[in-house]
Amino acid sequence: MTLRVEDAGDVEREFRAAILTERRNAIVAGKTFAAACISGDVAGFCAAVDQINETVDGWRHAAIGVSRLHGVAPGIREAFLSVWIESKMLPLMVGDRKAMAGALRVLMLSAHQGEPIHLYRGASARERRSATYGFSWSTDLATARTFGEHWQRSVGGGVLLETFAPARAVLLVREIEGYYDEGEVVVDPYQLGPVKLVERLPPIR
Repeated sequence: MTLRVEDAGDVEREFRAAILTERRNAIVAGKTFAAACISGDVAGFCAAVDQINETVDGWRHAAIGVSRLHGVAPGIREAFLSVWIESKMLPLMVGDRKAMAGALRVLMLSAHQGEPIHLYRGASARERRSATYGFSWSTDLATARTFGEHWQRSVGGGVLLETFAPARAVLLVREIEGYYDEGEVVVDPYQLGPVKLVERLPPIR
């Protein structure tokens, strides 16, 4: 079946309209999220999260907006921690590492002011090559290896990394949570010192 020129034009106009609507919805959702962070409205915050999850690019707009704030209410930090725990792929959904780092500095408040924390991370070989290190690390070597082995089963293989994160890089030290405990420490990767390659985990063929 061949589309007439007029029909093809209608399809193109509808497609463009849908794209514009999606962009508009993403921007509005991001602004709603930031507004809830400013007001301390936890219910509004949770509603904004649901709204963002209905968009493609809403998390990026939310992260950019929040990264410009000076702080948020404690209740918002607690609500965001639940989002962080349940949305392990949040940095990928944001798609902007600098905006993510800026937003996490506002949404997470670490009380750690002591010595550097010895951390490990299991990651992809590509992450090591590009030195675009992630936000979630672990104090537990076995946990980090588990994540590295996940990447070992993918193209390119995995790596096991090690660093001593200075206090300025530490955004959150997760409390021990029993079954869900992974010894997670959230860091600002832009503030990390040297990262050492502990082990390469070649792809499993």
